Amino acid sequence: MAWGDYDNDGHLDFILTGDNGNAITMLYHQNADGTFSPAPFIFAPYRSSSVEWGDFDNDSYLDLLITGLADGYSRIYRNWGGTNFVEFMRFPAVYDGKVSWGDFNHDGKLDFAITGAGPYSQIYQNLGGTNFVILNTGLAQLYYGSVSWADFDRDGNVDLLLTGASNSDGGGAYVYRNGGTGRLGLAWSLRFAYEPGRWIDVDNDGWPDLAIQNWAYQTTYLYRNNRSGGFDPSISLPIGPMVVADFNNDGWSDLLIRNQVLQNTGSGIWTTVATSLPDLGTSTLVNNAFCGDFDNDGKLDLILSDSSSRTSLYRNTTEATNVAPIAPSGLWAVASRTNAVLSWSPSTDDHQTDGLTYNLRVGTRPDGFDVVSPMSAPNGFRRIVRAGNAGTLTSYTLTGLTPEKTYYWSVQAVDNSFAGSPFSSEQSFVAAAPMVNFLVRSVSTNIDLQTGLFYQQVVVTNVGAGLITGLRISAMNLPPGVLLVSATGTNASTAMPIVEFTNSLAPGGTITFTLAYYSSNRRPPVGIGVSVEPIVATSLNGGAGETVTLRRTFLRFDNKVAVEFDSLNGRMYAIQYSSDLSLWRQAQSLVSGNGARMIWVDAGPPDTDSLPSSKRFYRVILLTQ
Repeated sequence: MAWGDYDNDGHLDFILTGDNGNAITMLYHQNADGTFSPAPFIFAPYRSSSVEWGDFDNDSYLDLLITGLADGYSRIYRNWGGTNFVEFMRFPAVYDGKVSWGDFNHDGKLDFAITGAGPYSQIYQNLGGTNFVILNTGLAQLYYGSVSWADFDRDGNVDLLLTGASNSDGGGAYVYRNGGTGRLGLAWSLRFAYEPGRWIDVDNDGWPDLAIQNWAYQTTYLYRNNRSGGFDPSISLPIGPMVVADFNNDGWSDLLIRNQVLQNTGSGIWTTVATSLPDLGTSTLVNNAFCGDFDNDGKLDLILSDSSSRTSLYRNTTEATNVAPIAPSGLWAVASRTNAVLSWSPSTDDHQTDGLTYNLRVGTRPDGFDVVSPMSAPNGFRRIVRAGNAGTLTSYTLTGLTPEKTYYWSVQAVDNSFAGSPFSSEQSFVAAAPMVNFLVRSVSTNIDLQTGLFYQQVVVTNVGAGLITGLRISAMNLPPGVLLVSATGTNASTAMPIVEFTNSLAPGGTITFTLAYYSSNRRPPVGIGVSVEPIVATSLNGGAGETVTLRRTFLRFDNKVAVEFDSLNGRMYAIQYSSDLSLWRQAQSLVSGNGARMIWVDAGPPDTDSLPSSKRFYRVILLTQ
């Protein structure tokens, strides 16, 4: 089963698959009076199945991914405007498993992971159009388990939780770290029999934890994220079909197991609350309970199937009513030719202090969604019951942009009851020009024999239509013993030394840079080349969002890093840091300018996610007034 507003009318509908004596796949439409009627669409009948909604073609209408026992095929059904579903793709079926949509490479196109009896575990990459291809990821081949995505190490890439049984070694739970390009490496594992698992942020710290079930011991185990690439055992809870959500609207994710709610107090104590729900038993092979606020009253309801194959809908009667978070603010973007780092300030929620997730919308026209579909209505209503597509970070790196194209974007916050805030005010950015013509005018042959220094001039001309507000110059073909002494970092993908300049360059403009090199043998090298890449920093909200020129960064005696910059009186600044000059994260604290030179110190957690190092780069962003 799965909740989803397939016709965009602002009311959750649901899809039902399974076995009531015969395999069935039935979509139920929610009527205006809150009742449900079978929708007039025909799907292949499935049992021992899994189904999930996702907008894989970015048209704002939810499509269906279904696998299970049928005719040997899993299927994707494309939703045509809420009025029809057409079979889009077939691929080998699995059963007694799970499917999960997720954009693992940040290109705005939903990919998916699948696992189940075969055994068979795969990731399919969405190439756009009609193309999905299987990635060679080396996943454990499992069944009777689960699969789901979350950014457990907060590096900006969704990672994969895979659980289940194996014919070779009994199976277990496996967390695979996503390198961002389809390369998945095993980060953590737990050996046991076949059981499902769920991501759950038990303490709202933004670091996803795990709930793993063990049939042999009739126990659900919580594992806390240790922020060092693994998980540590926490407490033990009962076993049974499991749902993760905030059922009592106190801001903490609870667990529904069997027919009782285990309320999370946020202090490590879980309170058992009896319900009138039927006992779903202890079997973990069938996930037959799903939450969703079908009546839009701010309380998560439940649909479930019991042992008699009867499906029932239960309304949540808790006293507290959920209020959606406040829309995020302080949006800014930094774009190159093909990538953009989109950032925003944290949102607030009246009952949930931390642990909000964020959900992006990006399009090539105002209010558009053809690049990244939020699976939300323009007013913020969530058409699926799921966390936001950007996770708990307040920045997102979008890939696969078209040079010189204008993009429009906005973001909303999502709480632990899966309620979406209104979207922030829309902003836009322009991807950089497709190329910059440059010419190496000269390489000095007059080396200073005492210092070993020589210089190279680089002349850059902006032949594009947009303003370039920064340039990244990479030195190539450096012989042994030659260093670029003016380097400000290293290109993470090529390992070449780079220099970043914040000089603005208007269309048609020309600028000359001088690079300083050191030769250990005091001989002028031959054949040094350079690669020039523009960096476009889009100014938002009347000048806010600009990257501020740094005076210097330096390592202090206590191994903390100081960042020095000139400030404007009364203006607020955000400090961002990166290990590769591509993925940027934001320090928790903001800096208030005093009209003079400011020094911000990177002392590590909790302001940043780790201690500073010599490989960390910094930039300062001027925020909205």
